Amino acid sequence: MLKRILALLAALLVALLAACDNLNAPAQLPTLAVFPTATLTPVPSAAPVVVTQVVGIPTPTPPPTDVGVLIGTLVEGQVQGGLFDDGRIQVYTFEARAGQMVSISMARVSGTLDPYLLLISPSGEPLAVDDNNGVDGGALLRNIPLPVSGVYRVQASGKGFTGGYSIQLLFNPQPVTPVFSTPAPAAPQVEVLTPTLATAVSGRNRLEDHVPLLGSISRAGDIDIFSFFAAAGERISVGVSPAGDGALRPNIDIIGPDGEVIASANADNSAAGDDALVANVPIRSTAVYSVYITGLENTMGDYVVSYGRGVSREDVQQGRTIADQAFVGTIPRRGLRHVWSLYLNAGDIIAVAVTPDDESFDPVLEFALANDDTPDDTTDNVIARDDNSGGARAALIAQVSAPASGLYHIRITAAGAASVGAYTMIWRYINAAPTATPLPGVVAIFSIAETVPPNTYLFYPFQGQAGVEMQIRVVGQAGSGLDPVVAVLDPAGQVIAEADDSDGTLNPRLTLTLPENGTFTVRVAGYSGSSGGFTLTVERLFPAS
Repeated sequence: MLKRILALLAALLVALLAACDNLNAPAQLPTLAVFPTATLTPVPSAAPVVVTQVVGIPTPTPPPTDVGVLIGTLVEGQVQGGLFDDGRIQVYTFEARAGQMVSISMARVSGTLDPYLLLISPSGEPLAVDDNNGVDGGALLRNIPLPVSGVYRVQASGKGFTGGYSIQLLFNPQPVTPVFSTPAPAAPQVEVLTPTLATAVSGRNRLEDHVPLLGSISRAGDIDIFSFFAAAGERISVGVSPAGDGALRPNIDIIGPDGEVIASANADNSAAGDDALVANVPIRSTAVYSVYITGLENTMGDYVVSYGRGVSREDVQQGRTIADQAFVGTIPRRGLRHVWSLYLNAGDIIAVAVTPDDESFDPVLEFALANDDTPDDTTDNVIARDDNSGGARAALIAQVSAPASGLYHIRITAAGAASVGAYTMIWRYINAAPTATPLPGVVAIFSIAETVPPNTYLFYPFQGQAGVEMQIRVVGQAGSGLDPVVAVLDPAGQVIAEADDSDGTLNPRLTLTLPENGTFTVRVAGYSGSSGGFTLTVERLFPAS
């Protein structure tokens, strides 16, 4: 009896051991089991494979965990077709030897898919990635050196979109031509020498500095009223010139903020031809002032009204000038200012001289920015001014530098608006700025359009060679709230370069020379946990010849 019990216990023990062995036995491997580090995506992926990491985790790049579904083998030189109908990542393989160079391209044929490629080594290491470096937004891995012999994998993705695509594998280096560009000078402005005047509306127009308006006294006894703003300590000039048939004989009164007349003039007492002109009037309080225009002896007709800070009130464009050539002009009426144009490069140093050709004319010379497009802290865009430094009544700016490339003005008027007459103006270079340094040649390595989640690192690998100069740029999507930060990791996973805000923007840009051969990684994140869309561009730089 005891023997039977022992036999039953032994049989039971054997059965239990067999059951445990079955539990520990390896399950049947899926199709991708030939890649030891691979796992199948359990559900369709709405995004391409992007290696991510929570900010704060050590920087070495983790291996990809989402490989996709195996499609087949790439054949060199053969254009193969594929179809994304469920958004899942698709995998191709090819066999290669260490030292070979490979290029893989993927293009959309139909549908809405966005081609995306990731190359993975036989050991599962991400080697290279691209999104938009190919033709028409296709993906292109170009001239990738292969580090070891074995079976490589290529992940192809439509970034969650469906449609047909083509994919091609090529061995051997493909020809690449760097794109060189030379900084182009700003397009010269075309200035209108005789601008069309805007029509004034009495009581509604505020006069602006040296901007004339066309008005009309159409009934005897009418009064036209305009306004301008002036600050305490300034001097101003206001003038009215007859226009059209010239029948109007103008009269002007300048009314202060308290209703008091601070200056008056008319065609008879202005010594300005037929103009009514008040010139070089001091302003004692900051306020809005009024200009009343009437016709002497009830005269009527069209007129031009203008106001200016200083001793002039209206510009007369004279045209473009060149260095070392004399230009002659005549200021026929008080209160006018001649304006000559010239184009200069940043750093150009010039001298300007104005010599009066009439004994009574005393010119004042100004060198000024043509407009407010160039940031400056000057008053009325004036960079330099002179009256009599050239001897006697001649004006001379002996040396002035252009702060930026662009259009400049040489402005000439009479001192105190007290005289009229002819003059000769000439300018010449003292020192011409050196020609702009040619920009380096550029070859795009890869381009990525992606979205970074909050508090997350995204990693993008590329193959680099020692001594090669690279440029890396990240541009945050407008309105996304992302303040991007970029870093470059060497093959050992150590940060060797990083950048945040560059070129006066929140977008980072960095250049570096690679210290060794191997797989480098670009790491993108949002500053202080910010998130949003961005475009990453990695380029190789070539020195300008």
